[in-house]
Amino acid sequence: MKHITFSSAVLLTIAASVLSYFAGRATRTYTYRLHYNNKNNRIHDKDYQFQNDSFLPRTQPEMEVSKQPIIPMNPELPTPRLADGKKVPKTKYTSMVFSKVHVVSDKYSSLHLDDHVAPSRSDEGMEDTNVSDAALYSHQEVCVETSDGNAKCSINHDYFRQEQGDDFEAIFPSVDGTIGNQDESDEDEEEEHLPSGQHLLIDIKRVNSDFLNSEVRLAEAMLTVVNESKLTLLSYHCHKLIPMGVSCVGVLLESHISFHTWPEAGVITLDLFTCGNGELVPVLPVIERLFAVSMDGVSDDSDLALKPHTVWTHKLRGFRDVENHLSVDLGEMVLEVSSYELKKEIASVQSAFQRIDIYDTIHKSEQDIAAYERSLIPNGSYESKNPKLFEPNRLVFLDGILQSMREGNEAYHEALVHPAMMYHPDPKRVAIIGGGEGATLREVLKHDTVEKVIMIEIDEIMVNVSREFLPDWNDCSDLEGSANWCGDDERAEMKYVDAFAWFNDRFSTSSGMETAQHGEDPFDVIIMDALDPEDDIPFAAALYNNHDFTQTLFNALTDDGVLILQLGEAPDHDSPASQFTKAARRENLIDILVDIGFETIHMYEDGHCGFDGSWTYLLAVKDSSNDYRWYMTQPEMEVEIHSRIRRTKSGSSALKYFDGSIMQTYQVPHKVFEVVFCRTEPKPLSCVTDVARIDVPISDFEVKMSGVGDGSGRGVYTKVDIKQGSSIARKENARPIHIPASSLDLIEKYMDSSVDLTKAYGYIDGYG
Repeated sequence: MKHITFSSAVLLTIAASVLSYFAGRATRTYTYRLHYNNKNNRIHDKDYQFQNDSFLPRTQPEMEVSKQPIIPMNPELPTPRLADGKKVPKTKYTSMVFSKVHVVSDKYSSLHLDDHVAPSRSDEGMEDTNVSDAALYSHQEVCVETSDGNAKCSINHDYFRQEQGDDFEAIFPSVDGTIGNQDESDEDEEEEHLPSGQHLLIDIKRVNSDFLNSEVRLAEAMLTVVNESKLTLLSYHCHKLIPMGVSCVGVLLESHISFHTWPEAGVITLDLFTCGNGELVPVLPVIERLFAVSMDGVSDDSDLALKPHTVWTHKLRGFRDVENHLSVDLGEMVLEVSSYELKKEIASVQSAFQRIDIYDTIHKSEQDIAAYERSLIPNGSYESKNPKLFEPNRLVFLDGILQSMREGNEAYHEALVHPAMMYHPDPKRVAIIGGGEGATLREVLKHDTVEKVIMIEIDEIMVNVSREFLPDWNDCSDLEGSANWCGDDERAEMKYVDAFAWFNDRFSTSSGMETAQHGEDPFDVIIMDALDPEDDIPFAAALYNNHDFTQTLFNALTDDGVLILQLGEAPDHDSPASQFTKAARRENLIDILVDIGFETIHMYEDGHCGFDGSWTYLLAVKDSSNDYRWYMTQPEMEVEIHSRIRRTKSGSSALKYFDGSIMQTYQVPHKVFEVVFCRTEPKPLSCVTDVARIDVPISDFEVKMSGVGDGSGRGVYTKVDIKQGSSIARKENARPIHIPASSLDLIEKYMDSSVDLTKAYGYIDGYG
């Protein structure tokens, strides 16, 4: 039998740990003991070579092994420990320390998870070994110097056990063997491990230099992060650099944690990678608390510019079959972006209906973080006098989808509310579907005509979170006659119920009940501030493709009632036809509105809402008799705003964005809607190019008295036969005269006092 011998029965401790395998569940660790024959003092048969991949890698053929183990260790370093409830995982360990690094033992340290009872000196083969008690009775790493100056390292979890035979597998049984005493029946059910993970990258500046140069304090912080995060640290390895700096890497059952420090610059960079679905962003405050140690002399009362500052990035890694809130807007726009100088989680709340995330951000290309820091110091600077101008942008996400932001708060909600409210000549009763932030309610309450607003939002937690973390969205304190929180306005009524059920119970055609039976009168304006039609969730599909519910909304409106909806991001010039994209729901909704009986539909967009693209809105009215109000001139709209919008206590304008000039940009749909519509298949008849058509000039027509009978008046008659499909006076029609309805009203009012006005009115009436 081939065997290993040494004089004085020296124990070689070589061992089992990380890198090659973990099963994703807590299982046993295998332990071994090697026996020594003290009749010889050499390794037989060209020296024993560790060639099996399942144990130690072969570094050189026929490598000589020193008799004296080297035990690199800083006794002050903390030992890895399992979090409560964790079981020891099954792993095998391999390590090589390069030439001379292991010799400087106080600058190199590697410690491992202690999971077994240490052997006894009385055990066979252990009496005279020159392995120290520290190595024997702890889980520290033992390194054996090789002939090339490197060192092979292993853990003394337990003494090694040699089996009969010269086969490597006989000496070191594979991990599939039965050595160990953990009962398989105690193991947890194996969960599915997908090839995906999360990566948290963190940079911190203005950190205490003494802390950054202490491998002991840094290691303690690393172990605390791991345990508070419920992760499992298998081992960690630190190098104290000369003259200063520390590099450490911790091997996790879930993957790794590592960092490097620059004490002279006060900088540390860390990264934490884990496999599985556990979220890493909640670990960030723990890392900041433990690693963002202030410089000497800096306290909580010090200027922000002197305190530690953190920049971080979170990335999804690997491959996953299902999207989650981290893989949509929240991840793409915030978490994965590395160019933010400030990125701070304000709130993360899971309600019964949705996940709510709120973040503050400062992007280096748009804002100056130094100016923001100056705005927080009351020193009389311009920034400190105008702190609102330097606030971070605040973004609101529902299930990872961006809903609104501080920079576009007024533009988005004023564009949603006021065109519809101004279209109606006297809106008294208003219903809001959704609008959990409270900003839509805020805008409606600015109209002095309003007597009752019912806001129907299914998620009360969303309203409460908004009230706490989005005060600008729902603040009515400056509005005369209102309340500090818009929801407390005496005209407002909050209902935390399902809007579908609420409207169906009261206004559904199939309910068979009259409005009076439910005690609910119809509304002058209904505002739908809910999900985007492009959202990939069942509720969005039901909201925008439900003929019955849309009919119910029609029934819930007064005879001249107005329905307004937001329809998501506007198309681009190079967008395909909506029927082939997620915008198909938008086109389908328009068809439903027309089919139900809405007489007029206006679609408009606004590009100042803070989103990546322009945002689309749709207004539908039951009776087009008020359509002239959509085309009010800029002065007319300004007069309407002045007469209707409530005054503020501060004297400033209640409207921050909407005015007469903005309304004029809404009156005609953008050209892009026509371009995308004309890509529909089959091609709509209205999109057939005019170039192919025969144009009949104006000279081929005449105006004359009708010969049909007395009093029949004048008419336009053709002098030639006109082929079907021809255009008429295309060139002349390119120069129309537009006379707004309000101008016609003025002419009627004053034409008795002017012959010229009478002639003008006669021309308009005759040819208009």
